[in-house]
Amino acid sequence: MARDLSIVMPAYNEAANIAAAIEEVHRLVMPHVRTAEIIVVDDGSTDDTAALLKGLEAKHAALRVVRQENAGHGPALMRGITESDADLLLLLDSDRQIDLAAFPAHLGRMKANALDALLGVRTPRNDPTSRRLLSRMMRRIIAARFGRAPRDAGAPYKLIRTETWRRHVAPHVAADASVPSVLAAIILLNGTEARTEEVEVMHKARAAGRSTLNLRRISALSSRAVTEIRQLHGKLGRRTP
Repeated sequence: MARDLSIVMPAYNEAANIAAAIEEVHRLVMPHVRTAEIIVVDDGSTDDTAALLKGLEAKHAALRVVRQENAGHGPALMRGITESDADLLLLLDSDRQIDLAAFPAHLGRMKANALDALLGVRTPRNDPTSRRLLSRMMRRIIAARFGRAPRDAGAPYKLIRTETWRRHVAPHVAADASVPSVLAAIILLNGTEARTEEVEVMHKARAAGRSTLNLRRISALSSRAVTEIRQLHGKLGRRTP
């Protein structure tokens, strides 16, 4: 029997956050569904993340850890999604920057409005200027190609029905995609019958640890993201308005 919810969390060198991140999910998300699992994909961490996850996995029956060689955040997220057998997916990062207190209201909104997907919008955005500029650039590129751009395509908070992902997103997003969360938001808001809404989520400053996205990595990710958005445009057959 399928679970109600899989919480999918990629993790890379998040030793400072991972235990608290899992605790927050247990406390703020899992009590509001009948059956759930947490899938953490350790993307080849080189700090103590793997050791901490091993201990946490023994402690929490609902936690499942998937380990892989470092492939990047996007492939790690895709790997976690393929591991799920639940009816719903909650896509999160493991840095604890999303306040999960509103999850029960979001789940209720999905049910009340018969939604297929709920896409988070980080408010206010507590990230360095370079990352905010990247998001702004992505939004302009998406709007130019597709007409409708998600308010915050890369937000690490998306609640999506698994069947919706498989039907609408999976056919167009490769397992090694760099920005699958961005591509999913584009697809769900452009040209599908999926019932999708956007909702503001409180975005907190990073409480511990340091982001692994430096300027060099941001530049490389931006280049790959632009390529993947262009390729998606070709696959969907969209026309620039």
